[in-house]
Order: sequence, then C-alpha cells, then structure tokens
Amino acid sequence: MKKIEAIIKLENFEGLKTALEGAGCADLMASEIQDYGKHMEIVQIWRGREYRVAQSMMKLEAVVEDHEAAKIVQLILASAPEKSRSGRVLVYSIAEDYEITGVPAIKEAV
Repeated sequence: MKKIEAIIKLENFEGLKTALEGAGCADLMASEIQDYGKHMEIVQIWRGREYRVAQSMMKLEAVVEDHEAAKIVQLILASAPEKSRSGRVLVYSIAEDYEITGVPAIKEAV
C-alpha cells in the first residue's frame, strides 16, 4: 500500500477532490495548512503598513493500493493549472496497516 500526500493551493482543492472521487479514490483526508516557505509569503498592505502573511494551502492524504498510486499521482499533477504549479506530492510505502475497530485483526500491507 502507498500513502499519497499532496500539498496544493487552496483554490485547486475542489476540482482535485471531484477528480479523485471520480477516479475511485473516496477515502481522502484534507487539512488546511499554512505555508511559511521562503517564496510562499503574500505581501498585504493594511492601514498603510506592509505585512507578510503565510499562504493557505491544502494538504490531501490518501492511502491506496500499489497499482493505483501512479494513476492518482498523475491525476494530482494534471489537476493543477499550468500557471499555478506550486505544491508537492509525496508518496510513502506503508509496511503495515492497522484498523482501529476494537477487534485484534492485522491486515498485511506488503
């Protein structure tokens, strides 16, 4: 199994979520995060003073089967508009997967 983590711009979230659901990736976790990188600050002027504000981003996480991972990654990369390609996609291998149900069962992931 693979864990796919994507950090995308906030405005691209709804389109990507719809595309992922259409591709069968229904188990998706999403969190709003702040990007404090060197190039991701937004300069805003308020009451005549300049302020640097962190940019809001979305972090999407999904756990998929090995054979689906490449398709999901390509879908994420294709969903970002050409001019706003800022973000990152990370893919992790999962050694074991435990479901918390109160029943002592182990599902082998590899």
